[in-house]
Amino acid sequence: MPGDDDPPHDPDTPPDSADPAGICPRCGVASSFTRLGDPADLAYRRGLIASLPDGSTMRLPYERASLFECLGCHGRLVVIEELTVGNKPWRESGSGTERWRGIHWWPPAAGASVDEAVPPRIRDVFAEGMRCLGANAPRAAAVMFGRTLEAIVRNRGSDQAVKALERRLADGLEVMAAEGELSKDLASWAKELRLARNAGGHDELIDDVTPDEARQLSKFLDQLLINLYVMPARLRRAK
Repeated sequence: MPGDDDPPHDPDTPPDSADPAGICPRCGVASSFTRLGDPADLAYRRGLIASLPDGSTMRLPYERASLFECLGCHGRLVVIEELTVGNKPWRESGSGTERWRGIHWWPPAAGASVDEAVPPRIRDVFAEGMRCLGANAPRAAAVMFGRTLEAIVRNRGSDQAVKALERRLADGLEVMAAEGELSKDLASWAKELRLARNAGGHDELIDDVTPDEARQLSKFLDQLLINLYVMPARLRRAK
C-alpha cells in the first residue's frame, strides 16, 4: 500500500520497536538496542476486543511501555510507544501495517549534552530542551533551544557579540559569524533556530513548531556544541 513502507532508519533519534537503533540517551553515542521482556500495555482502544483461538478475548492496546538496553553501555531506558497504522496515528488511519513508535523516552534523548566539556549552564538548558522534546512538547523544546543559543553567544561571543545580543539574538549571531566564531553554514542554521524559538514562544505567530522541526533543531545544537566545546576539549586532551 502506498505510504505504508517501513519508515527510514534515523540514526539521530532514540530507539523504539520500529527502529531499535539510534542515539543512546545514557551514553550519548549511536548504538543498537535490544528490547527486554514483553511490553506493558498502558491504554486500550475503547470498545475494541480481539477473539483468541481458545475462545477468550483480549483488549487491544494503543499505548505501551517497552524496556530497551543499549548494546554499547548496557544502560536501559523506558520508551512509551504509541500504535501507528499505515504510518499514521491509529485514530487517523483506516488500514495498514501496525507499528509501535516512541513518543516519550526516559531518560530523555541526549548527545553532546552529556559531555562535561560543555559548560554546565549551557548543558542544563539544552538538557531541559531535550526533556521537552522527549515529552512531545516541541514548542517548549524550541524555546529552550533558543535559550541555549543565547547562552552560547554569552559564553563564546566577543564583548561586541554579547552587546549585540542585548538588542536581538540575530544581531549577536551575526557578529559571531562576522568574527569567524560561527561558520556561514552554522550561522544560517542558527537563524532558523531563532525563528523556530520565536514560533514556540509567541502565540500570535502563524507558523508553529512541529516535532520534526524541534528534532532538527536539537541535531543542529548538538553539532554546534560538539564543534565549539567537545572537539576542542578532545584535541587539548590528545596533546
